[in-house]
Amino acid sequence: MPTFLHDTPESVAVVLSALKDTQTLLFDCEGPSLGMQGGGVVLLSLGTPQSDDVHLVHITPIGLPAPAPDIRVSGLFYECGGVMIHNVVDMQVVVMQAQRLADERKSVQARAQRLIPYLPPREVLGKPELYAKLLKLPALGSTVKELKIGGAEGIANVELKRRLRPVVNWSDDVLTQDHIDYAANDIDLLHKLYTHFTANVAPTATQSQSSDGSAANAFAFDQTLRDASAAYVSMWTTSAGQPCASDPYRGHPLFPLGILDEPGWGDNLVVCEGCKRELMPECFPKNDATGKGNLNAGRGAKCLVCRAVQLHNEKPPPPRQMRR
Repeated sequence: MPTFLHDTPESVAVVLSALKDTQTLLFDCEGPSLGMQGGGVVLLSLGTPQSDDVHLVHITPIGLPAPAPDIRVSGLFYECGGVMIHNVVDMQVVVMQAQRLADERKSVQARAQRLIPYLPPREVLGKPELYAKLLKLPALGSTVKELKIGGAEGIANVELKRRLRPVVNWSDDVLTQDHIDYAANDIDLLHKLYTHFTANVAPTATQSQSSDGSAANAFAFDQTLRDASAAYVSMWTTSAGQPCASDPYRGHPLFPLGILDEPGWGDNLVVCEGCKRELMPECFPKNDATGKGNLNAGRGAKCLVCRAVQLHNEKPPPPRQMRR
């Protein structure tokens, strides 16, 4: 995995030359509080499926204007502000769709177990109907491990990420070798996952698992995945703005509803009191009286995801003390 660090305006031309002929770009970015209010991009990580080379662009010493010498490439380096980038596929969305296909023949209880230990087993297994549609965002490393991708090299990728995660601080002024290794390792993980999911001429993501289970690991990056990825990565730019660190309902490891599970539009949309998103009634717990989706918008109604987040954040009751 040859890694090239670019930290001068002149070196950006090398990156563009290396990437200009690829049809598919592997992309990641690093920075403090990414996706949150006050966050920022420190490092852009890029690669291609055809090469093991990883290009890291250190934004801090270069400055944002320099990586975009003309308007044609501004979409690649300019925080995507005001620039429409098409055909984006988020690898976490791909993994979750693969999990959904693999779980189709499993019981509701078995599917809900992916939420453990985020939620207590007693809650998840005791009320599986509330959690059948909920998905936990998969980590790249744990996915490579679960799917047994890359053999010994894949295991090494996972171990490196596990070791570096607690020691890498993207607020640091200077990049260390740990920063570089961490970012390059993520591109290598993306490379392995992309290769895994495109290894065969495969059915579309909407087709069911075949009898031998092969469809769970092979499907096309079709329009369904592109639409879901676009909705996911642009969610907070098209609703109420980026989440702040103090908002528990907009910064958690659960995948938002209305993207892969149900259509995110229609009649009778309900505003969730947690995430403030407009969702279909099916995204809310059923009303005990009517048996239908909860329509009590503005009266404390929370979608199934926000309900789970609230439950996760609630402190368990103190243990009962025995009287002597």
